[in-house]
Amino acid sequence: MAARGQGARNLDPGIKLVLTELRDMRGEMRTERRRADADRRQANVERSQANAERRQADEAWREERRRADTERHQADEAWREERRQADAERRQADEAWQEERRQADAERRQADEAWREERRQADEAWRQTVEKSDRDRQQSDQRIEQAIREFREDSIRREAVTQKAWKDIRTVGLSIVKTLNLHTRLLQGIDRKLGALGPWRPSSGDGRGA
Repeated sequence: MAARGQGARNLDPGIKLVLTELRDMRGEMRTERRRADADRRQANVERSQANAERRQADEAWREERRRADTERHQADEAWREERRQADAERRQADEAWQEERRQADAERRQADEAWREERRQADEAWRQTVEKSDRDRQQSDQRIEQAIREFREDSIRREAVTQKAWKDIRTVGLSIVKTLNLHTRLLQGIDRKLGALGPWRPSSGDGRGA
């Protein structure tokens, strides 16, 4: 050590200056290295925190997606149930209308047959005597008019029942459309909420945030 110190003292002043600068530079490099190591450790901590936050955001997004899927599934099931009920009600209305139509047709045929029978009777009575035929024809015409009037009134009533049945069917259809519109707005609201999750909102590519 003494010889090294003696040798250093015997060095040229220029060399001493260079050695001093090298020693100072080595100290600065050690300081810069320690600072870089600290910055790298800080960056690692921040990266770990960012990864943890991203994982939390992904979990929150998955939970929201599961909840949205569940609500959409429930809404679909409710819509299908309402659609089945509406179809059943429409079938019942159709069957009721068809039954009423069959009854109306049967009554109309009966009225036609009765009218034809009465007309035959009136014609037979007219052939027997002119006077009696006139009276019978007048009575027959009155009965025919009454029968036709009753038949028309009955047809009008049945037509009103039929129109009401179609109106009820239309009302049920409008109710289904309103329910679908409500469900659509609910799903749009869910989509808007999902759009406000932040920079980790899933893209349309692989289903994860950037």
